[in-house]
Amino acid sequence: MALTITKLKDIPPPATNKGGGEEFAIKCKTKLDTCYEYERGVDSKGYVLNPKIDFMIVTLKVKDRETRKSIATHISQMLIDSDEPQYEPYYVSHLPKKAKNNFHGYTHSLRIADLPGLAAIQFKPKHKSYNDLKITIIPSQWTYEHVKQFWDTIFAVSNGNIDADYIIQHGKITRLDWAIDFLNVDTSDFLIEKNTENPRKNVTYFGPNGGVETSYIGPNSQKISSQNFKAYIYDKRAKSKEKQEKPIYDDLLHMRLEIRLLKQSLTDMTLKSFYKLSGKAANRFKPYLLTDFFAVPNIASETQWHMFGDCCKVRGIDTALGMLLPETKYIYMKHMEDARVVCWKPDLLWNAVTMHTKFILGKLKVISI
Repeated sequence: MALTITKLKDIPPPATNKGGGEEFAIKCKTKLDTCYEYERGVDSKGYVLNPKIDFMIVTLKVKDRETRKSIATHISQMLIDSDEPQYEPYYVSHLPKKAKNNFHGYTHSLRIADLPGLAAIQFKPKHKSYNDLKITIIPSQWTYEHVKQFWDTIFAVSNGNIDADYIIQHGKITRLDWAIDFLNVDTSDFLIEKNTENPRKNVTYFGPNGGVETSYIGPNSQKISSQNFKAYIYDKRAKSKEKQEKPIYDDLLHMRLEIRLLKQSLTDMTLKSFYKLSGKAANRFKPYLLTDFFAVPNIASETQWHMFGDCCKVRGIDTALGMLLPETKYIYMKHMEDARVVCWKPDLLWNAVTMHTKFILGKLKVISI
């Protein structure tokens, strides 16, 4: 079995209602790892890619004395060996801002510097309550060669005693972030919610041209920040340009949904149980609802519909609906339901989750067709 990358796709011009900004109608060709696509308006499409692990921490105990000695020795040697410049010390500065508060000290730490994202190995915690070995990775941009390099390093550090199979059997996930990419869509046209009885807080940040660039969702009792959000959508292309990086998909509009699970949410989920995720496992995407206000075609009052969408993002759905006439209210409620069904397919996405996990664990190759 292989993770299949689709053939070159001819991307139609995007449909967007971004106020104050200028978007060029573009047609380009690119390879997309597409989970599904959907119609947006009359002549546009949105492309939803398969979920990827964007951040993962796995810890495990190392009981064998020789293996423990080997890991400590090899990490020290790799960091001082001038013939291996790809290895360097691992510091909290290597982590993204949202993860720095969870950085814990270990006596032996190294980072594989030539891998994109992050690949770090830590051993011997300074605090006794933590597991012996900790692996931190941001693997969403890894190729098969990157995956192989990472596991070869783990194998070398442990003197051949720890590999992917060993970590699958004994590793415990303590942090897991998924990234789901929406292409040819504008973040301004989306609303994110969580279907729950507990109150949630939504906070939206607008860009300099008035369009939505980021929408966070998190606990109602806490201040929304990069440390305590549970899910958010953001303009990935704009963020790349802000950081002076080349956007992953060049000029294509690119919105990313990130869903974050911490230790409390993961409970006792091991890498083995996640790797062999069954259809009975709780779908961690299903509680979230996404509405693309361009996913409902042929609306007679299109301008009013998009104004209603903007009102939902600023005032909340209940308030926005309460401002409508009764007959219009029920029509718009149906439109919102239709838009969610069209653009957001959590069951399809959840079924694709294990594919990227197997790839990261070296169990699945990527091929192009």
